[in-house]
Amino acid sequence: MIKLNYMLLCIILFVSLLKLSAHPGWGLVADSKGNFYFTDVVNTTIWKFTNDGELTELYTDKWTHQLDIDSEDNLYIEYEQYINGVHWSGFIKVSPIGEETELIPLTTNDELFLSGNTTMDNQGNIYFVHQNRIYKNIPSAESSVFAGSNEGTADGLGTSAEFSSIFTLNLCNDGNIYIADNGSIRKLTQDGTVTTVARGLLIDNPPDSPFPGINNPAINRIYSVTRDDKGNLYAAYNGNKRVLKISSNGVVEEIYMPSGNWFPIGLTYHNKELYILDECHNSANTVTSLRLVKFSGDGNHEVLTETNGKVTNVGSEDMGAVPTGIKLYNSYPSPFNNSTIIKFEISGSNYNPYVHVHLDVYDTLGKKIETLFHGAKQPGIYEISFNNSKLATGVYYYRLTAGKLSSTKKMVLLR
Repeated sequence: MIKLNYMLLCIILFVSLLKLSAHPGWGLVADSKGNFYFTDVVNTTIWKFTNDGELTELYTDKWTHQLDIDSEDNLYIEYEQYINGVHWSGFIKVSPIGEETELIPLTTNDELFLSGNTTMDNQGNIYFVHQNRIYKNIPSAESSVFAGSNEGTADGLGTSAEFSSIFTLNLCNDGNIYIADNGSIRKLTQDGTVTTVARGLLIDNPPDSPFPGINNPAINRIYSVTRDDKGNLYAAYNGNKRVLKISSNGVVEEIYMPSGNWFPIGLTYHNKELYILDECHNSANTVTSLRLVKFSGDGNHEVLTETNGKVTNVGSEDMGAVPTGIKLYNSYPSPFNNSTIIKFEISGSNYNPYVHVHLDVYDTLGKKIETLFHGAKQPGIYEISFNNSKLATGVYYYRLTAGKLSSTKKMVLLR
């Protein structure tokens, strides 16, 4: 019985760590004007850092890991949702003026499209990973296996190639797709040929892991690969807090190791410069911030922007899942003069106790007056005070949004 309980505890610990560390956002791209876009899974946000130094939220409702961008500055976003515990994947195109086009509607068919490890080539073909096979989705056609078959390490053409543990696909500036496959970097050409360009990049029990002492493949991994104009590859080895450079002749060197609790997660090469997306972990190993770093060839780096703690880690792959229920109470007092209390209740599952919550106040025209809360909450009952001395007498509305559920109520201000 003791042995069985110990084994059960180990399984629970493994699954918990897997979910805690699984799939942060590593998407980082730049457009022709020098604007950068990066993903924030924890906050269901896609950030835009403009060429004049402004950090803005492009989306606040997209749970996405990877981004792509084309020569006309169209942004491509894979995204996912959990609806009643069922996983859905979709793919959209966003023009430079914000027009959205649905390229792959939300689907539960993983052989049609599966979000997470995706990329897109210059001809508009979408690639994604399912069961260690790379699928290719041609516009106006069905998806089909493009490369990979059985688990293994064999190079080859199409389904004669093998992959051991694909994690990320990255279209690079030579038109080829580079794949982080366990501790190897593999190259996939447009005709489906797979070759291995680097091996043995991961080490056991990495000394600078986000989770020291835990040798877990869900943690010890490479999250992003990019390529410069000289043919050198760069890999964000998040599991050991380093960026690796793989020269065109196969020499591997460590070029970047951030200080403190920062860990590299995403990479892009733009205008002859390497840019790095770092995530910051606190003492509880939860993500508290993201930052964009410009890396110079001489080894120096410059922090361009940081989300400054706007990220609220919820510790689970299931972030964004719909809670089992919400309840929004009448504010009290109402009518009110100076301040009122807004009370709400959130129900969730034991599988993922955290849900993403917005509490906002609007006027009668639908204009947002104030955001009272934006972040993660566990199941429970909460009270938040609303006090805005600048508002005039009138009717106002407060709206609670948790996951995909929402509720709105009215309150009256009397001066």
